[in-house]
Amino acid sequence: MNILKEIGIQQWRLREPLLSGEQQTLGASGDVPHQIEDQSVQQVDRENAMQETPPQLMSWDALQDWLDKGNCDSCRQGGALLGEGSRQADWLFLVDAPNTEALKQSCVIGGRARSLYQSILLALDLSVESVYTTGVFKCAPSEDAMLTTACQEILNYQIELLDPKIIICLGEFSGQTLVKSNDGLQALREQQLQCLHSNVPVVVSHSLADLLQTPVLKAQAWRDFKKAMHAVSNTPL
Repeated sequence: MNILKEIGIQQWRLREPLLSGEQQTLGASGDVPHQIEDQSVQQVDRENAMQETPPQLMSWDALQDWLDKGNCDSCRQGGALLGEGSRQADWLFLVDAPNTEALKQSCVIGGRARSLYQSILLALDLSVESVYTTGVFKCAPSEDAMLTTACQEILNYQIELLDPKIIICLGEFSGQTLVKSNDGLQALREQQLQCLHSNVPVVVSHSLADLLQTPVLKAQAWRDFKKAMHAVSNTPL
């Protein structure tokens, strides 16, 4: 697998505890935030930033329609993508968010990261078309974007509709968000995790950005992916 040294994607880091229903404020540098800012940004009016998620979005069309209506201020400014791939997939891959360049191509992962992602999937005997890929955020968030209850609800509905056999979180932020944990990446990688609202096993691994910037991490990531393969086939490691 040919690894390039750097891409225009940065990994997010959580600084504040993840509490159920709590809003988390994101800082930004360029298209994708590098870390959560230590200080809180000014609270954005709920009606201008993110309307309450409708109580019933139990169809893909309803989810897409909700996004298209521009209820989220960040999504309205830069566009949003619900996800890509098969809606009957056994494998769900979760990243932090698409960046601006990926959104221009109508994909969740773009550029050099997409080439690496395709290589990983090929090694797993999968493809971008046979899995489902989405982000915690559906847009490339600006620095005042907030992770709200609505963000989590959209993702929860996607998981319920897809009903995958495995969820792979590519990066610390997506892993912490999905399982509501403050544990760091290494601790998350070592745990046996399940999605909070289902029995779907969750595997947390390195972000694509980290794999591109530090190729030696590929061996660790491959062990994570092997764990996921065993979970899907229901066989012991």
